[in-house]
Amino acid sequence: MSFKILAIGTSVLWGQGLHEEQKIHYLVKQALQSRSAQPISVHLLAHSGAIIGYKADDSEDTKQLPRVHGEVPTHYPTLLQQLAEFDTLQHEIGTADDVDVVLVEGGINDVNIMKVLDPLTPMGSLKRMIEMFCHHHMKLFLKRVAAKFPNATIVVTAYYPMLNERSEDEYLSELLYAIGVKPGGIIADIPIDAIANLAKRKILANCEVFYRESQLALQAAVDEVNAEIDNGRDPRLFLAVPYFSPENTIFAADPFLFSINPDLSPQDDLAGERRIACDEAGNSRTVVPICKRASNGHPNAKGAQAYADAILDVLRDSLPDGAKSVTQRPGGQRESEQNCVYRLKFTRGTQIVFVRQFTNGTLTVAGLAPLLDDVDGEVRAVLGVASPPSAVPSSAHANRLDTQIAAVNAVELGDQWIGSDESGKGDYFGPLVSAAVLVDLQSAKQLEALGVRDSKSLNDRQNQSIADEVRTLCGKHAQVVVLPPERYNALYEQFKNEGQNLNMLLAWAHSRAIEDILTEFPQQQITILVDKFGNEQVVKDKLMERGKQATLIQLPKAEANVAVAAASILARAQFLKVMAQLSERYHVELPKGSSDPRVIEVGKRIVSQHGKDELRKVAKLHFITTQKILGGPMG
Repeated sequence: MSFKILAIGTSVLWGQGLHEEQKIHYLVKQALQSRSAQPISVHLLAHSGAIIGYKADDSEDTKQLPRVHGEVPTHYPTLLQQLAEFDTLQHEIGTADDVDVVLVEGGINDVNIMKVLDPLTPMGSLKRMIEMFCHHHMKLFLKRVAAKFPNATIVVTAYYPMLNERSEDEYLSELLYAIGVKPGGIIADIPIDAIANLAKRKILANCEVFYRESQLALQAAVDEVNAEIDNGRDPRLFLAVPYFSPENTIFAADPFLFSINPDLSPQDDLAGERRIACDEAGNSRTVVPICKRASNGHPNAKGAQAYADAILDVLRDSLPDGAKSVTQRPGGQRESEQNCVYRLKFTRGTQIVFVRQFTNGTLTVAGLAPLLDDVDGEVRAVLGVASPPSAVPSSAHANRLDTQIAAVNAVELGDQWIGSDESGKGDYFGPLVSAAVLVDLQSAKQLEALGVRDSKSLNDRQNQSIADEVRTLCGKHAQVVVLPPERYNALYEQFKNEGQNLNMLLAWAHSRAIEDILTEFPQQQITILVDKFGNEQVVKDKLMERGKQATLIQLPKAEANVAVAAASILARAQFLKVMAQLSERYHVELPKGSSDPRVIEVGKRIVSQHGKDELRKVAKLHFITTQKILGGPMG
C-alpha cells in the first residue's frame, strides 16, 4: 500500500511559476521516497487564487465554477470545494481513512495580497482580516479536514516575509503595478520616489504584520483544533514555518521569491504557458493582465525548497510510529541544512522553534511564542546577550520593529559616542564602504535638524545631499573607508583561506573606520554603536588597541540612532560615488543590488568586452551571480 499525501491550498502549495519537479509537493515526495521502499503518492488539489470558502457569517460559499489551469488565479474551487473533490478521487486514492498526510495552505487570498501591499490599508483593518481568515475560518476548515481524514497528519504551511527593509526601492512601484495594487484608487505607475518614504514604510509595516500575525493566527487555529479533537492521541495538526532570512525577500540579495523584470515581464519559466491559460480563462474568471504576471511574489525554486524542508521537519517528528519509516534518513542522522553549521530543533506540543548557526556567523532563533520566548531566553543566557531594553514579549510580533527601535533609543551612550555602518555588502557591483561618525549631544541634535535618518529611507539624491551637510558639520569626526572591488576580493580570499567568513570582513571594515576616528580623537572611555550583523565578539576581535578599550554595542535597527544613521548616509553616498565612477569607466550603468536581471546582462557585457578577469575590478566575485555570468566558477 502506498503512503498517500493530499495537497489542498492556493498558489504557494500549487507552485506558481514552477516546473513540476520544483514544486513543494514534488520535493516532499522525492525526499520521502528516497528514504523508503514504500511507494509515495501525492494528489495535488491546490490551485492559484483559491479562497478558503466561508462567508462573513461562517456559512459556506456555494458558488461552483469548473477548474481552469492551475496557474490562473481564481477563487474557485475553494479549499472547501477541494476537500469535497476528494470523494471523486477515491477510486484512485482509496478511502479517507487511507490518507496519511494532508498539506494545507490558505488565507492569503481571503485577506487579499493587494490589501497587504496597499499603503492606505488601515493597520487595524488588516489585523482584523488576518484574524478572521487565518484564524477563525482556517480553524473551521481544519476541523473539517481532521474529521474527514481521521488517520492523517495535517501540516498547515505558514507564509513568508514578502518585502522588508533589505528590499531595494528601485522596482517597488513596478511590483505594485504588476499585481494591480491601486493605492487610493490610483494605479501605482508612478515612481516610488513620488510616494516613497511614507508609502514604503507603510507597505513594509503591512508586510511585517501579515507575516507575523498570520503565523500567530494559523498556529492558534492548529492549537485549538488539536485541543478540540484530543482523544488521548498525540497532536495531529502542525504548523510548518519555512525559513526565509531578510536577504530572501523580493529585491533583496538572495531572493527566495520571483519578482518582476524592469519591463514588467515575469521572471518564471512558465510565463508563456500561463499567458495562454490566462487568455483562455478570460476576464470572467481572472484579471488577465495580472494573471500573466502571477508568479510575482511567489516562492521560486529556492523558496519552494525552504517550504519542503519545513514540511519534512514537521513530518519527521509528527507521523504515527507505523509511518515514520518514510521520513528516516539512513543511520537515523539528520542532514545539515544548507549554509548551516548546525540546526537545533525544539518542540513543545505543536510549537516548533529552530536555532540555526549559519556559516556566515549569523545565529537565528525562529519559531512561534510562547516556546520562542523560552528558547530565545535560554540562547541569550548561554551567549551572555541581554534582552533588548524596553522589549515587549516576542509574541507581539507586529511590534518587533518598534521594539528594536525602542531598544536602540534606550541605550545609555554618554556625552559622546561613535556610530558605525556600512553600504554595498548586498550589491554585486561596486565597493564595500564603511563609515563611522563621532557625535556629542550638541552635534547629535544638529544632525537630527539636518534630517539625518537611516539611508535606506532616503532616495539616492536625498542621500547625497544630506551627506554633503554631514561632512561639513562633522569634519574629521566622520571617517569613511572604501574597499574597491579588487581590494575586497583579495581580502575576502585572504579571510576565507584563514577560515574566516564574510562577517569577519565586515567587522574588519567597521573597525578600520572606527580606529581612524580614535586615532584623530583618542578617547579613554567611549561607546561604539554598530548596526548588528553578527556576533559582537567578531567586531571586538577586529578592533585594534584603542578600539578594544571602548564599550561596543551591537543592536538591530541601530540606524535609529543619529550617529549610526549619519554613518549609513556617508557610506551610501561614497558607495554611489564609486558606482558612478565605475559606470563611467566601463561605459555602462552598473545596476545596484544583485537580483536585478540587468546585473547578469551587464556582467556578461563586461566579460565580453574586457575578459573575465576584469570582473575582479568591478564586482564581488563570491556572489553566486559570478557563476551565472560565466556559466561556472571563476577559476
